[in-house]
Amino acid sequence: MLRFAPAAARQAAARGAHREAAAHYQTALRYTNQTDTEQRADLLDGVAHEQFLSGRMQDAAQSCEAALGIWRALDRQEQVGHDLRLLSHLEWYLVRNADAERHSLAAVAHLETLPPGRELAKTYADLAIRRMVEGDTAGARQWGGRAITLAEQLGDGETALSAQIAIGSAEWSGGDESGRVKLERGLRLALEHDYEELVARSYANLTCHLVWRRSLVQATSYLRDGLEYCAEHDLDSWTQYLRGMQARAHLYQGEWIGAEDQATAILQAPRTPMAFRVPALLVLGLIRARRGDPGIEALLNEAHDVAWATGEPQNTAPTAAARAE
Repeated sequence: MLRFAPAAARQAAARGAHREAAAHYQTALRYTNQTDTEQRADLLDGVAHEQFLSGRMQDAAQSCEAALGIWRALDRQEQVGHDLRLLSHLEWYLVRNADAERHSLAAVAHLETLPPGRELAKTYADLAIRRMVEGDTAGARQWGGRAITLAEQLGDGETALSAQIAIGSAEWSGGDESGRVKLERGLRLALEHDYEELVARSYANLTCHLVWRRSLVQATSYLRDGLEYCAEHDLDSWTQYLRGMQARAHLYQGEWIGAEDQATAILQAPRTPMAFRVPALLVLGLIRARRGDPGIEALLNEAHDVAWATGEPQNTAPTAAARAE
C-alpha cells in the first residue's frame, strides 16, 4: 500500500482525476503507523493538495495543519514554508481571511531566511492574488512583480504565469483594458502547458469581468469552455464558482428559471467554498425579491455575513446593491 497507493495517486493526479488521487493518498495514510513521520508528512501534503483541487477545503486544511506540525517537529524549514503558504491559500477559501493573511506573511518571513526558491515565488504570487481580490491594484503589481522576477530567475514558468494572471485581473478591475489581454494570454499559456489550477483561475477571472460588464455573449463562451474543463479535471470548487457566474448571467438576461436552478444547485452542493456561495445567494435573493416571494432576508443576510467576512469588493459591492434593491 505504501509503495503503490502514492504512485497511483500521482498517476491519477497527472490525468486530472483529483478525487481519485485523494482517495489513494488516504489509503496510504491508513498504513503510516508503520512508517517514519517524514513519509506521513509527505502523504499529508499530497492529500491536502488533491483535496484542495477537488474542493474539499476543510479536509485539506486539516491535512495541511497535520503535515505542518510534523515538518516543524523535524525542523524541515522549506516544507514548513510550503505548508504555511498552502494553509493560507486554504484559509482564504474558508473565509478565514485574517488567518490567511497572517500565514501568508509568516510564510514570506520564513522563506526569505532560506535560499530563494520556488515556494517563496509562489507565496509572492499568492499575495498578488489576494491583493487582486481585495481591489488593490498597486499591491497586486508589487507582489506579482516580485513573484515574476524570482520565478523567472528559477525558470519557474507556472508561478510567473500565476502572478501575471493576478496582475492582469487587477488591472482590468481598475479600468485598464490591457489587463484583459494579459488574462486571455494567461489562459492560452495555461492551457498550452496544462497548468490546471491556472486554467481554472483564468476562466473564473475572465467570466467574472465579462459578466459584470454585461458582455454576456463572450462570457457564455468562456463559461461553457471553463465548466467543461473543470468537470473533466475534478476542479470542483472552480466549477461551483463558474456556475455562480452562469447563474448571474442568466439573471441579467431575464432567464430566471435557469438562474434559480443554478443558484439552488450551488447552495445545495456539500462542499461549495463559503465565499463562492455569495453569487448564488444574491441571485436567489434577487429573484425572490422581484417575484415577491418570501425568504429574501435570510438569503441576503447570509450573503452579507460572508461578503463582509471576506472584505473583498467583488463580494461586498454586489451584496450591498442587492440589499439596497
